Amino acid sequence: MVRLSLLDARSGERVLPTLYGDNYLWLLPGESRTVTLSWPAAALRSGRPALRTEGYNAARTVTRG
Repeated sequence: MVRLSLLDARSGERVLPTLYGDNYLWLLPGESRTVTLSWPAAALRSGRPALRTEGYNAARTVTRG
């Protein structure tokens, strides 16, 4: 089980509202999935997104864009 959260890369705060093409998804080892995210430009003050992924049996990671 994988959960996605869009963050502001500078402040670390969640960007709300964010629409996810999929969230809380299942991935087996070696699988991948493309997920589309959209949010209002004003909600991401720094203009620098980061994506946090959390898995049921995996370490939390943050990818900055």
